[in-house]
Amino acid sequence: MPPLRRDRPRGAATARLALAPYHKGWLSRRRRRQRGRTNRRARNDDRDGNGAFSAVPDNVLANVFTRFPDAADLVRCAATCRRWSRVITDAAVLLCRSLPLPLPVLPRLALGFFYQEAAAGKRKRSAAAGQTCRFVPTAAGARLLGPSLSPFVEDGEYSRPVTSRNGRVVLELRREGHADGLKLCVWNPMTGDVATLPPLHGDDKPGAYACALLTADDLDDPPPSSPTFFRVVVVYNRRTYTALRSYSSDTGRWSAEARRSSGPKMSSYTLHNLRQSVVHGGVAYWPLAHTAFAVRADTPEPEEMPMPPAVPKAPPHDHLLGISPDGKLSFIVTSRYFDGSAGVSSCYHLAFGSNGGCTREQVSVCTWRVRLHELRVHRSDAMNLRWFCERSGLLFFTIDAKGSSTPGAYVLNIATKELEKVADDIDCRSWTNFVGYEMDQASYYLSSVAC
Repeated sequence: MPPLRRDRPRGAATARLALAPYHKGWLSRRRRRQRGRTNRRARNDDRDGNGAFSAVPDNVLANVFTRFPDAADLVRCAATCRRWSRVITDAAVLLCRSLPLPLPVLPRLALGFFYQEAAAGKRKRSAAAGQTCRFVPTAAGARLLGPSLSPFVEDGEYSRPVTSRNGRVVLELRREGHADGLKLCVWNPMTGDVATLPPLHGDDKPGAYACALLTADDLDDPPPSSPTFFRVVVVYNRRTYTALRSYSSDTGRWSAEARRSSGPKMSSYTLHNLRQSVVHGGVAYWPLAHTAFAVRADTPEPEEMPMPPAVPKAPPHDHLLGISPDGKLSFIVTSRYFDGSAGVSSCYHLAFGSNGGCTREQVSVCTWRVRLHELRVHRSDAMNLRWFCERSGLLFFTIDAKGSSTPGAYVLNIATKELEKVADDIDCRSWTNFVGYEMDQASYYLSSVAC
C-alpha cells in the first residue's frame, strides 16, 4: 500500500462557516487570489464581452456555446474573457449535456467534509444553533481552495449540515433561541448559489428526520431547468406512522405528505441515526439493520420502494451504503485484524429491481477489501465510517483516541488504496453532522479553467 500522506501540516486550521453572505463562492475567492496575474494578461482585452460580442445577450451566447463540437473549444472560450467564463459557468450542466463527448473525468472531486462539535451534556435542540460548523479540506481541496478558507460574516443565523450530493449541500438553518419550524436551504459552496426552501412549521413541522438530495445528474430525463434542478426528500414520524415528503425546485413547493407503505413506524432513534443516503435510478437508499430503506425521489410525490426485510449476514449497524462497479447496492463495513490493524471492505450486494428497490439476490464475495496496516485500533468500535463519495470513490472515516494509537480523520481512495490523514491527533468522538463534500464535475471543470 502507498505510504500515508501528510500533505497538510499538523494542526492545520479548519474553516469556520456561518453561511452569510452566500453570494461569494469558493471559486470566486480563488479568482481574487489570481486576479493580479489575470489583469496583467487581460489589459488588452475587452473585460465586458470580447469586442464585437459585447452587445450579444447572455442567453444567445449560451445557445451558441451549446453548438460547439467538443469540450476543448468550450474550455478555450471560457478562458477568453470574464464574461464568457461566467456565461459558460452558469450554463455548465446544460452545455456538458449538449457535447457529443463527455468532459474528462476529474481525478479528485471530493474536497473535504463539514462537521460540528457535539454540545456538552443534554441541551435543547434550539441550543444547537450555537455550534460552529467547520469545513476540513483534503490535500487536493487545500491546493484548489488555498491554504485556508476565510470565515463568512455572521448574521445571527447558524447552520447544521444535513446531506450533500453533486456539488450541493443541504443545510438546516437555525436561529439561536428559536426552533419554531424546519428551515432548509440548498447551497453550492463552489459558486455561492443558495436556494432557501419554504419552512415547515406548525402541524407540518417534523421532529427527528432523515434527508436525501436528488440533482439533475441523477435523472435520465431532466426537466428544462436541469442546471439548477434539485429535489429534497425528508423522512420523519407522525404519531402513528412514518411520513415522506419532498420539495422540488421546479415547482417551488413541498409535495403532499405520503405514508410509509410497509413496515412499522420507525423509532425516533432510528430516524435520528439514519446515515448517509445514496441515490441510484432516482431512488434514495438509507442503511438500516440488515437491509436498507428505499424511497423513490424522482416522482412528484415520494414513495417507499420494496426492500428485503432482512439480508442474512448483512451488518446490523455502523455501516455505509455504496454502489458496486457491477451496479449493485453494497454494504461498506469495517474490520479489525488479529494484529491490531484496521480495514474496510464492500460486501453483501443487493441487485436493483427494474422499478426501483432491491431483490434478495446476494453476493458473498467482496468487491473490494483494503487492509490499513498503518492504523492501529484496540477496539472494534474505534473506527467510524462517516461518508462515501460515490463519484470519486473516496471514503471518509474517523478513529477515536480512546480506542486507537492513531486517532484522527482519514480519507481512503478505494481505487488506489492511498490513505490520507486530514486531521492529525484529534479525538473525533464529539464530531456530529459529518457531511462529505464532492463538487459537481461539470461546473468546476468549466469554472476552474478561467480562474
